[in-house]
Amino acid sequence: MSDPLPRIPVPWSRRWLAFRRSILPVAAFVICALLAARLWQTAVAPPTLLAEVESIQAEVRSVESGSLISLEVEMFQAVQAGAIVARMQPVAPEVLAASLAVIRAEIDYLRESLEPALTGKRLELEADRLHLEWLKERVTLATLKAQLIEAEAVYRRLERLRSQQVVSEQEYTTAKNTRDALAVQIKEQERLVATLEPAMQRSADSNTPSRSTDSALAAAIRVQEEKLRLTEARLGPVILRAPIDGIVSAIYRRSGENISAGEPILHIAEATPKRLVGYVRQPLAFEPRAGQPVEIRSRTMPRVVAHATIESVGAIMEPVPPTLLAALNRADVPELGLRVHIPLPPGLPLHPGECVDVIVEPTGE
Repeated sequence: MSDPLPRIPVPWSRRWLAFRRSILPVAAFVICALLAARLWQTAVAPPTLLAEVESIQAEVRSVESGSLISLEVEMFQAVQAGAIVARMQPVAPEVLAASLAVIRAEIDYLRESLEPALTGKRLELEADRLHLEWLKERVTLATLKAQLIEAEAVYRRLERLRSQQVVSEQEYTTAKNTRDALAVQIKEQERLVATLEPAMQRSADSNTPSRSTDSALAAAIRVQEEKLRLTEARLGPVILRAPIDGIVSAIYRRSGENISAGEPILHIAEATPKRLVGYVRQPLAFEPRAGQPVEIRSRTMPRVVAHATIESVGAIMEPVPPTLLAALNRADVPELGLRVHIPLPPGLPLHPGECVDVIVEPTGE
């Protein structure tokens, strides 16, 4: 029996060549198929519904016609609910000054008509005289307040211009001194009015039985007092406050502009979103219900995935917002969908109005 032939060794280069030609392509195909399937399942799966982060917005509007005295906020400034955002004057200072001048003239006329009767009815008419004096000082106080409103508006305007080096330091100082001087005069006048009021009240109480001696004069004084009270009520500026927490996203009017009643002044958008609003488009592939688990995927890179549950489902078909249709390249075709609310999971970095993909997870039912 002859000896077996010796085995011829195969070089490693030939073995590697055979592996690359027969085994490596199959292995690479299988690995790529598994990775593609995994990628499709985790990142490329078609969304069940398209949703956007709810954007809560509010407008600050004027309650009546007037002039915008000051705007206390700037673009993209964060504000809290109740914070002062603007001040407006419902009546022009010139109109207020004219109204107060009329009241002052009528009070002076009543005082002059009271003088001839003081000799015979001094005690009876003393209360009326003090009442007229008190009204006169209140008119002076209201006039000073009207002047302070205008001086304050001028000072605020020059203060902004001074920071931009548009006005001289002398103009700014003059406006500031005028405002401060009026503020001091108002304090002194308020002290005088507060001093006269108790004396007038005591005189009126002591002469109450004889006040019917001149009912026409008393009625005329009451008319002037009501006129003055109405003017004083319109004297103070109307303060406008932010209705919600958020960021100023638009400013429609600036200081010094005249505003009509109900006209928007600025726009505030909520900065911290709380939920998603999605729409299940027609035809409905499933019937959504509250409590169903969902997977939320952001459209930013890298994608962020979070889990939540459906909070509530609408009862009727509603128009799908154009922003969501634009994300589907169907902005020119109006559609109706079933509205769904989903609470926003904590830690998900999304902006109000941002679109996200939502996949309703199977519940096993």
